[in-house]
Amino acid sequence: MSLGKNIKELRKKEGLTQAELAEMLGINTNESISRWENDLHRPSTKILEKLTFIFNTDFNSLFRE
Repeated sequence: MSLGKNIKELRKKEGLTQAELAEMLGINTNESISRWENDLHRPSTKILEKLTFIFNTDFNSLFRE
């Protein structure tokens, strides 16, 4: 599975909307979340660190195939 699909799966598992996740990450728009989930763009390392905290997971889980 791609990074984007993993982010989407984890977000949905937590019951979060893209807008809610964007707010938690301090991002002004949920467009970034959409781009990540569609593998059009990758989040920065700093954002990836925040995602591991929010989803209570590790980097390996974000990048698992």
